[in-house]
Amino acid sequence: MNFPETVISIPIWDSDEQSQWTLALIDAAQNDTIMRGNFHLVLVDNASPSQVTQESLARAEEAKNPRLSILRNESNQGYGKAANRGVFYGLGLGAQYAIVMNNDITIRNPDWIEEAFVSHLRADPNQLMGSRLIDFNGGAMYDGQNVTPYLEGWCLAFHRSFVENVGLFDGAIFNWHEDAELCIRAVKNGFRLAQSPAFEWDGIQPMVKGPLLHASGKTGFKKLDYSSIAEASREHVVRKHFTK
Repeated sequence: MNFPETVISIPIWDSDEQSQWTLALIDAAQNDTIMRGNFHLVLVDNASPSQVTQESLARAEEAKNPRLSILRNESNQGYGKAANRGVFYGLGLGAQYAIVMNNDITIRNPDWIEEAFVSHLRADPNQLMGSRLIDFNGGAMYDGQNVTPYLEGWCLAFHRSFVENVGLFDGAIFNWHEDAELCIRAVKNGFRLAQSPAFEWDGIQPMVKGPLLHASGKTGFKKLDYSSIAEASREHVVRKHFTK
């Protein structure tokens, strides 16, 4: 049996106007000119309301692509729980590395898996990697004094030992702040937060160089009640890590 080296876990919750991103990922999984490497892509559908997405997922299941699996939740379980499910599925297949990311991405370089993450994790598995490390004034502040450095959660990568020592996303967080909370635990458990050298940024401006482009705000989760969900998530992080 051939084991995938890397699992890519992508939660989706599409309306029809977001279905194009999921379609692009399905195409990428079966096209070496778009996405190369020894990977297994896991799309975790959070009961997307999009009929277009549901039909596309059904066709993909019928095609039985050996590099693509589709897992379905009966309801929207949130970003973290869905991402966790995909990672555990891939680790069960024997994957050594895991990448969790949004579905609203454009692949600029088909070798991005190796170039951006796996080659660096192979050299040093004791790190959590992402496309951008936030460690300036735009960072998250939970204790009222200190900015908490974190990696932007739209694309994170790690070795399977990270899961064994740190775990995955906190399932109590439905969406937003799950990336910062994971980074807090990573540091507490001796892992380094690392921005992949494949990505370059101009301050806090949009990405200027990188093998992936994040089409910010194009995921279905953006249609949820951001303010109340994000505040509940933030309060959970404060209680868990900063309340004595």
